[in-house]
Amino acid sequence: MTVVLRFKPGCPTERSAPELIRSVMDELGVSAQLRIAPIATDEEARVHRFLGSPTIRGNGMDIDPAARARTDFGLG
Repeated sequence: MTVVLRFKPGCPTERSAPELIRSVMDELGVSAQLRIAPIATDEEARVHRFLGSPTIRGNGMDIDPAARARTDFGLG
């Protein structure tokens, strides 16, 4: 499994989110590779279907079920 954390540089959760994700994975016994991928442009946001900072996906699927149908990609 791969978990991808995408964020806008300067996001207040930029430093705390990776630690929190690793902690939750450990607590749940999930073995996964955590990839950290900043999103710096609106084009990158559209390509990566970035909805806001942070965006977290497991195996390509947003962890927020409500976000899966959204299409308002961008840096906001």
